[in-house]
Amino acid sequence: MVQQGVDLYGVGQILGHKMPRMTQRYAHLSRDYVASAVGKLDGIMGAMLPAAS
Repeated sequence: MVQQGVDLYGVGQILGHKMPRMTQRYAHLSRDYVASAVGKLDGIMGAMLPAAS
């Protein structure tokens, strides 16, 4: 579900986890998903930095 855009809080609620730690334990993300997240972070950080002269 996380790889389809559902956040960990939502997944935990749907699955009935009482503690967020339980949801985190079973959240296995593919390398492609993690790479995509890093790419988004790179875009955000790049937009915050001044352009190189």
